[in-house]
Parts: sequence; structure tokens; C-alpha cells
Amino acid sequence: MRLFAIILMFTVLLLVSGSLLSIPFIVRDPLPAIRPPGSAVIEERDGRLASTLELQVETGGRFALVLTTNEQRHEKAGNLSLRMLDHEMPPLTPALQTNSNHEYKAVGWFPMPGRWEVSLKKGDQTHFFQFILRE
Repeated sequence: MRLFAIILMFTVLLLVSGSLLSIPFIVRDPLPAIRPPGSAVIEERDGRLASTLELQVETGGRFALVLTTNEQRHEKAGNLSLRMLDHEMPPLTPALQTNSNHEYKAVGWFPMPGRWEVSLKKGDQTHFFQFILRE
């Protein structure tokens, strides 16, 4: 009887500790959250691509973003779009200013808080960034 209790306690201890140790493998990286007025730097790495989004948001939803890529090809950037995830709103398409072959800037206004995705199409590659805009 005593041996059974020891085996049972050891099994429960292993199950609990195994469950707690597996949490980092189950939970994904959280999305960056930005609360106006505030800023964030978001990095995306997708194989050989690496890009950085610097985003500043003012009170009222006005934003300025600078997107930097590390691509070696000298292709012109296509279009920039900001899409609210889980919402039927059409995407925002602010004017894109090219600062250099690797750096792009845009300004605009977020109509509401929520989960957003920024995408920049450059040649046959598309850079994606996701974040949460808080109230």
C-alpha cells in the first residue's frame, strides 16, 4: 500500500512538472502592444529576409512608421497596407515615401484600437508585421 502511494505521488509530481515545463513550447510569442502616445520597434525574420518596423503612435491614432529591409536587390517597393485583423474594415493604404533602397516611411491615422497587420510588398517578397494598438 505504501509503495503504491509513493508511485502515485511520484507520477503526479512528474505530470505536474512536465506540464509546467511544456508551457514555453505551447505559448507563442505575444504580439507587441502599443498604447498611444507610444512607440515600438518590431523585427520580423523569415528565413533570409529580415526587416524592422519602427512605429510611433500619437494620442488620437495618428501614426508615423519607418520600415527598414535588408534586401540586397534594388527593386522598387510596391504598396504598403495596414489591415485590422478580425475586422471587415478595408485596409488602409497610406502614401509610401522611399527614403533609401532599404528604408520606407509612411504617416496616417488608425481609426480604432485592435489587432493590426502592416505589410509591404517589395518585388516578389512581402514583409509582415503584427501588433496590438491599445486605447
